[in-house]
Amino acid sequence: MNETTAVALNYGILRPLPDKAANKVMFFDMGEASTNVSIVSFVQGKLNVLATASDRNLGGRDFDLLLVEHFKAHILKTYKLDPTNEPKAMYKLFKECRRVKQILSANSKVPFAIEFFMNVCCSPPHTTGCLAVDCVMGVVLTV
Repeated sequence: MNETTAVALNYGILRPLPDKAANKVMFFDMGEASTNVSIVSFVQGKLNVLATASDRNLGGRDFDLLLVEHFKAHILKTYKLDPTNEPKAMYKLFKECRRVKQILSANSKVPFAIEFFMNVCCSPPHTTGCLAVDCVMGVVLTV
């Protein structure tokens, strides 16, 4: 039994379910490195797994990488600085992109700021959820 099916079983045990009409629920789990989805139909006393899917190569780190590429291009264009030449700068960029991703999961706007990035204080204005969605739309469509 895969993990999302186990979650579905737990969901069905703990909730009152309809007697006749099927209640269909999708369980979606995106981890750091993989994504799992199960679609399950519930009727009182029964669980029927309609579909399961998994992508072992799509996870939260892929969204981090897309945001890093976007902001790396922005910094190169705006400030004429290439962060790929300095490991410390890339670390700061990855760290900030991860923070932005986590905050955008619950908010529509977040400031993007890296202090003393490559010995220069530079930051684009607030990042919006729309920008993040534009960056990752290709990956989202695969899900």
